[in-house]
Formats: sequence, structure tokens, C-alpha cells
Amino acid sequence: MHFEQLPDELLLFIFGYLQKFDLLYAFNQLNWRFEQILESYSHTIDLTYKNKPSYRQFCLFFEYILPLYRENIRVLKISGQHQLQLLKDRVHSFYNLQTLIIDDDDDDEEEDEHNFFHEAFQIPSLTSLTVSFANDNVLTVLCDSELPQLIDLNLFYFRGLSDINEEVSRMPTSITHLQISLASVTPLSKLFKLMPHLISIDLLMITFDNLQSNNSWELPEKLEELYLQFGQYKDEDEPEVQPKINVIKMFLEFFKEKLRALTLIVINAEPQFSNFDKLNNLISNFDHLQTFKFSIHTLYKPTSSYFPYVQTLRNSNYLLSTIPIPQPRNAFKKCQPLLQYTPTSLTFEEVYKSQDLYNCQHLRIHAYNELVPNKLQLSDKIRFSNLKRIDFYHIETLKIDVLSFISLLLQHSTNVSLLLVTTTNTEKAIKQIEQVIVPLSKARKKQITHFELSLFSDEDEQGAITNYHYHSTFFLELSKLGLSKSLRTLKFYSKQLFIADNYYRTLCEFINVVRRDFKKLTNLTVEMRSIKNVQEYNEFQRFKDELYELKKTMYYTEKLQNNSYVISFWL
Repeated sequence: MHFEQLPDELLLFIFGYLQKFDLLYAFNQLNWRFEQILESYSHTIDLTYKNKPSYRQFCLFFEYILPLYRENIRVLKISGQHQLQLLKDRVHSFYNLQTLIIDDDDDDEEEDEHNFFHEAFQIPSLTSLTVSFANDNVLTVLCDSELPQLIDLNLFYFRGLSDINEEVSRMPTSITHLQISLASVTPLSKLFKLMPHLISIDLLMITFDNLQSNNSWELPEKLEELYLQFGQYKDEDEPEVQPKINVIKMFLEFFKEKLRALTLIVINAEPQFSNFDKLNNLISNFDHLQTFKFSIHTLYKPTSSYFPYVQTLRNSNYLLSTIPIPQPRNAFKKCQPLLQYTPTSLTFEEVYKSQDLYNCQHLRIHAYNELVPNKLQLSDKIRFSNLKRIDFYHIETLKIDVLSFISLLLQHSTNVSLLLVTTTNTEKAIKQIEQVIVPLSKARKKQITHFELSLFSDEDEQGAITNYHYHSTFFLELSKLGLSKSLRTLKFYSKQLFIADNYYRTLCEFINVVRRDFKKLTNLTVEMRSIKNVQEYNEFQRFKDELYELKKTMYYTEKLQNNSYVISFWL
């Protein structure tokens, strides 16, 4: 039987194993039947990190697929400065685009980002726009945009939007739904004036600073739905940052004449939120309210049996909610600093029981923490679902018991995707990493898609480098721990140039090594020290000459940052 004679169901099953761009390129214009089967594959183009193609695959899309299928594309998801640079002159050609999601991981303002926004925000068919790690550029460009059909706007600011520039004087009047992260209540007054036709608003609040009983907010006339999420931000310098229930009462009072639906999500809730009467008192005089949903995550046991649903999560943690349980917005992680936890002189069991560990997204392990070993067994049902990344500082000095403990946590963490390791000696470091990775199941190894190595040195009083060792087989050994087919991004920070002792002779050699060792690698970032003397400058110039040749086969960006030279390759 010929391939073309296979039934549609079997073809769709086979296509599920192929990269979308390879598929569209290979079978494009084969015949009418295949055109019909492939049409739906061109409706959504996802270039974000989970589905990020290699640079070769992107070139297929950019040069061959886009000209043929641009009128079919309804949803475009992009991430990173590379894509913003390459698409900024083409994005206006997506003339039927309805949904644009920009999932950037860099909140620095870049000229290319501004240019991309300027072009993208002129697409008249756009109905939904999402920008993660937004900056002031977004509202400024939106002010000058022509988006007559934009209904849904989602803006996630790294530390929350603190204020709105005076030059932002207008917004598309068609916007009826806004989701935004705010550093305080200050921007609300102007947001309501800029978007007078809002029907629903989702507020991800980092703090309620500047809230006063005499705040004068002119609410949109048709506003009737409010989603309010807070309490996920924790500042070590401001332990009282979690809002009290009387603050929330004051805030909600401004909306009582409008709301028909209210959803309340509270993370790390204060004790008053475990009191059903006090919680219900928040809406006691909301005459028009028809729906009230809530989800309260707290350490404090509920004081009554009137809560519709109570779940004991583990130890002294509780979930109090309505049914069905409203879910916190995962996008909240994009608009604030990660919740960080650095365990100190505690036993493993005390760390495990800590609410900080349960809530944290970013776990940092230092040699000076002096965690006290003890036997710890975890139930198979225990999951640390919030944890996203783990940093090992001076990993060569960490005790074997600590490494085993972290390996156990990793096995029970379903969402950890990034590991960062700092060291002065990579031969010692790889042996320590082995203690963490080898015991993991294949599923846990597969979810580790990002790895960062920071190789640094100690310096004596004369500035001479001491206590520093790198061996060139480090990444090969890392790949053999079970990460060869999972890593998608790799970052390498070093004070040495590649042509220094014990390093690779050329940058090209290094790139070939990591591409060989990590089969699915699409992003490689290298950060090197600044140039201090003539010899280093000459070495650096040869490095730049090599970059010029590499540009013929791959795409990269470069910049000076914090006195270091940073180059990012799209492989």
C-alpha cells in the first residue's frame, strides 16, 4: 500500500509524531486531499519554549510556509528576542491573525521589541493580545495602535505595573476584558478611564499600596465581573506584605454597586480568611452580586463547617473553596519575582513541612545552609507542584545527604524544568550533579529542559585567578546522566574565553559539542567576562571573526550586560 492510500485517521496519527513545520513543508501542494488534512495545522503557530523549533525549522516556516499559509494563521505564539527581531518586518502580513501571545522572558526594553509591537499592533483583525514580562513600551505603543476588534487584553508585568505614563492618553475602545498584574492600586483610576467599555477585569495584585477610602475611581459603566488574586508575592524585607481582610473589604467596596460575579483567589492567606463569617462579610452589602467563587490557600484551620469545600493538603495547610474549585492563574508566575526559599539550619523534615517549601517556585541551596540530615520518606501522593527551578550554589561543597534530599524533592516535583549550578570545579560538580539526577525516574529527567552552568573563580589580592578548574567533557558527562534528549536551552557563564587553557579551541567546536550531546537543544547562551588587556582583546577579536562565519548557518544576538559579553544562539 502506498503512503497516499492510508486512511485519514492513520495519517493524522503519523503526523502527530512529526514537527509541524517539517510536515507543512514536506506535503505542501501535494494534492487536494493532503491540503485539506494539513489546513488545520496552519491555524495555530506556536514558537514558545515548549514547542520552540530549531533555527532550521523556523527558516522553513519563515521562507516557505508563511508565504503560502499566512491567510490561514489565526493564533501566533512567540518568545524571545530572536523571534521578535526576525518577525518584526513580517508580522503585519498575518492579516487574519486573531490571537497574539508574546511570551518573552526578558523585561529589558529593546528597540526590536518596540518595533515589533509597533507593527503587530496595527493588525486590524486582532481580537486577543497577551504580553508576558511587559514593560512601559506596551501601553505606549497601544496608545497609537489601530485595533478596532481588540476585545481581550492580558498584560503581565514582572513586578506589577506601578503607574501609567502621562503620554498614554487612549486605548482601543473595543476592549471589554482586561487581565493585568499591578504593583499597587495606583494605575486603576487611569485604566478605568482608558478602557470605559470593560465588562470584566482580572487583577493580579502584588500589593494594595496607596489604597485609601477616598480613592475616586470612575468605574466602567458595564463592568460586572471581577477576578481578584493576591498573596502570592512574599518579600523577605517586608513580612507584612500579605494583605489583611479589612484591606480587601475596603478594596471591594469600590465595586459593590457594579459586580454580578466575583472570584477571589488568596495564596498564603492570613488567619481572618479562615473565618467563614468574616469571609462572607466581604460581600454582605453587594446587592447585585449573583456569583461568588473563592479559593483560599492557608496555614490556618477553618473556624466553621460552612465552607462548601475544605481540603487538608498536608501538615497544617488547607484549601477552602467553593465548588468547582476556582484555579489560580498560572500566568501569575510571569508577572512577579519567583517565590524564593533558602532553607537554613533545619532538619530535612522541618524543611519538608515548611509552608515556604510548599509555596515556593524557586529553591536555592547554599553550602552554608547546614541542613541537618535525618531519614525522610515521602508518600507517593506528595507533590511540590509549585516548584519550577532549583539553584545549587557551590555545588562541589554540598554534603551527600543534602544532594540526596534534593533528589527526593525533585522526584516529587512535577514541574521543575530548570537547574542552575555554580561551581569553581566542574569535575567535582559533575559528580555532585550525578547524585541528584541518577536516582530520578525517566519522567522526571525528561521534564528538565533548561540547564545553567555558572563557572567562576576566586581571585587573590593581586587579581590572579585561583581555585578554578574546568574540564572540556563536562557537558558530555551531563548528557549521559539522562538529559541528552530533554534539554532545550543551555546557558554557560564563565570568566574565561574559549581559547583559554582547558577550554575549546574555537567557539564552533563548543557549539558542535553541545549540539552532539543534547539532541533537542535549540538555545545556547554564553556569557563571558569583559576585556581587560591587549592579549584578551586580540583573543576576543578572533572570537568575533568566528562569529561572523557562524552567522551564515545560525542566528544569534549579542549585547554587553553588567560588564560581561552575552551572546545567545538559536541553533
